[in-house]
Amino acid sequence: MASSSPCNVLQANLHQQTFQLRRWLEVNSTALVLIQEPWVRQGRICGLPNTRGKLIQFTGPESSRSCIFITNNLLAQPLTEFCSRDICAITLLDTTTHQPKMVVASVYMPDEDSPPHEELAKLLSHCESANLELLVATDCNGYHPLWGMQFRNERGRQLVEYLFPSNLNILNVGSEPTFVTRRCKTIVDITLATEGVSNIISIWHVSREASCSDNRWIRFNIEVNTNNPSPGRKPRKTNPALKTMMESRLKEVVFPERLVGIDNIKKQVTCVHDAIVTCYHAACPPTTPPSGKPKAQS
Repeated sequence: MASSSPCNVLQANLHQQTFQLRRWLEVNSTALVLIQEPWVRQGRICGLPNTRGKLIQFTGPESSRSCIFITNNLLAQPLTEFCSRDICAITLLDTTTHQPKMVVASVYMPDEDSPPHEELAKLLSHCESANLELLVATDCNGYHPLWGMQFRNERGRQLVEYLFPSNLNILNVGSEPTFVTRRCKTIVDITLATEGVSNIISIWHVSREASCSDNRWIRFNIEVNTNNPSPGRKPRKTNPALKTMMESRLKEVVFPERLVGIDNIKKQVTCVHDAIVTCYHAACPPTTPPSGKPKAQS
């Protein structure tokens, strides 16, 4: 069953700090996490939950520096042609029509490369030609007043020169730093989106939640369609009193000493069947899988 609901989006540069993220996912049942610099050990991304969601990442020989985690009630397809060590892109699908709703990308821009990121430029060109909306979360390692800095560096200037003729809007609001150390408070994490995505994003902010990383989280909501789990029965949780209930109910069924004729046999079988089903439904009612409690914005 599909419904429209706000999806909690978290943009995070982890620096191996995954504990707080796991706790956040426990209480956010509809979530999209756009990750840069995940915790990688022996070529594998570690520390993220392996239930209630799916991790999408580059599977090449180099260690990934970007990935995306989505909860199970979101429908998405990886864009493998736009997935590499520093970029991970997916198509978020409408759960009703299974048609593309938007493209979402997590991008890490290393200091040694000049912006714009080559794969990001290719992805933007693809979305423009295919008329697809695009959301980008990036650690750009660049400074510029357009995303709240009081000064700019060469990386910031180059990135802004690329963004001006594009159809991507900078969603950063205010001057709250996203990278904090004892010596430096800067904004290096920015969120970019086409006009269609910008219109359905709300509550964009730099979170004050403890991230346990030098980088603070960026959080916002986006309206999406989700697959809500249908109610179901769990036989393992059947009430032990089922046997007593069935014995009591079957006593009400009149069994003739002898069944004659097919119609009478069918009638008697139906009576027994209905008694068993009624008792089972009473002892094992359907339940809806629990959803995470909404967490207050901070």
